[in-house]
Amino acid sequence: MSNNDWLNLEQTAISQKFTNKVYSPLRLVVKLWGILKDCCSMDFQIARRSKPRAFYLIGANLVLTLGLIILVWLVSTPLESENFASLLLEGTTALFAFILFVAVSVIRAAGARISWLLIGLFALQCGVLVDTADEMIKFSSTTWPAIGDLLLLSGGVIIAAAAYHFVSLTLQIANTDRLTELQNRSFHTRWVEDYLVRQHHPLAIVAIDMDSFKSINDVHGHAFGDTVLRHIGQLLKNFMRTRRGIASRTGGEEFEIALKNATESSAIKLAEELRELIEQNPPRGVDRVTASIGVALSQADESASALRKRADAAAYFSKQSGKNRVSLAGSSQTISNVTAEA
Repeated sequence: MSNNDWLNLEQTAISQKFTNKVYSPLRLVVKLWGILKDCCSMDFQIARRSKPRAFYLIGANLVLTLGLIILVWLVSTPLESENFASLLLEGTTALFAFILFVAVSVIRAAGARISWLLIGLFALQCGVLVDTADEMIKFSSTTWPAIGDLLLLSGGVIIAAAAYHFVSLTLQIANTDRLTELQNRSFHTRWVEDYLVRQHHPLAIVAIDMDSFKSINDVHGHAFGDTVLRHIGQLLKNFMRTRRGIASRTGGEEFEIALKNATESSAIKLAEELRELIEQNPPRGVDRVTASIGVALSQADESASALRKRADAAAYFSKQSGKNRVSLAGSSQTISNVTAEA
C-alpha cells in the first residue's frame, strides 16, 4: 500500500472520529426525545403541554439567554482563543441543555416537578454559556466565572432532585393500583417474596374476597362497583396505618393484607376486626357489604405462592361456608372456620 493510501486512511479515521464526537450528543438527544414522546403517552399522568405555554417557555429561555450573552459581552474584552475543542464541547453542551429544555417544555406531568426541571436545565445552560465565554473573552473580575460555576452547580443539583422526584413518582405509579390507591398485585407479590427470603419472622397473609360483588355490578352498574372498591380500599388503608404490613388489591374484588411478625391468634383477631369493619361501614347507596376472609401463617421454607394459595383457599372456604366469615388455613392442609355463628 502506498504512502498516499495510508495518508487517506488516516485522514478518513480522523474525520470519522471527529464526526462521532460531534454527532454523539445529537444521537443522544434523538434517543431522549423518543423517550419523552413515549412518556407523553402515559395515561392520566403525562400529557402534551398546550402549545402557547410551551412557546412562552421556549421564548422566555431564548430572550433571557440572549440577554445574558449581551450582558457578558458588554462587561468583557474579546480574546483570541485557540482552544477550539473546548469551545466546541461547551457549545454543544449548552445546545444539548437547550434542546432538553425544549423537549421538557412540551410535556405536562401530573404531580411531577417539571417546573423545577426546567429551572435546572436553564441554569445549566446559562452556566455552560458563561464558562464558554470565559474561554473566548476576558472578564474584568472573577465574579462572572464564579457565577458560571454557581449556575452549573445549582443546575446540576436541581436536575438531580427533579430526576429523583420523577423516578420516585414513576415507581409509585408502577406499584399502586389506580382505582383503590392500594399496592397492586405485582408489588404485593414481590414484597411477600422478599420478606420470606430476608426475614425469619412469621408472615400472615389475609386474603379478602368481597361477597356477591357480581350482583352489585349487575344491580347498580360497574361505576358503582368501582365506588365500592374505592371505599373498601380506603377502609383497608386506614385500617393498616397503625399495623405493620401492607394492603394490596390483588384482583377484581380481591384484596390481601400481609402482616409482619404475626401469630395465629393476632392474625385471626385482625381478620375478624376487618370483617366487622367492612360489614359495619357500607358505602353510600348500598345497605350491606360483606367479605369472606382467609388467613394463612407462613411455615418454614414455604414459598410466597404456596402461602398465598393457602390463604386464598381459606377465603374460598369462607365463601362456600356461608360468606361473611373468617377461615384459617392450618399447618396440616386443613381449613377451619373461626368466625362465631351469629
